[in-house]
Amino acid sequence: MVAGMIDFLSRKTASGDLYINLAVQYLGQNEWGMAKKAVEDGFAKGCLSEPEKAQALLEDICCRLGVDPAIRRGWPSAGSSVCGDQSGMPAN
Repeated sequence: MVAGMIDFLSRKTASGDLYINLAVQYLGQNEWGMAKKAVEDGFAKGCLSEPEKAQALLEDICCRLGVDPAIRRGWPSAGSSVCGDQSGMPAN
């Protein structure tokens, strides 16, 4: 039930962070495939506040699922998922 609510909210936000939280929920239920998809959806949405942690989570999930490292080469770099200026100051 909680995963369904997080999934709904994830589609409504500008950030991919809720998808990362959804992935953690799936991991708690041993749903590794669903967790992988949620992290990938988070990267696709972008604007991650902690892209390095999301990247590490995705790598861990893929290693546990036995995904070939050659498939992982197309992943976005951790820094490329950050939205705009993170200083909190309005743009001029």
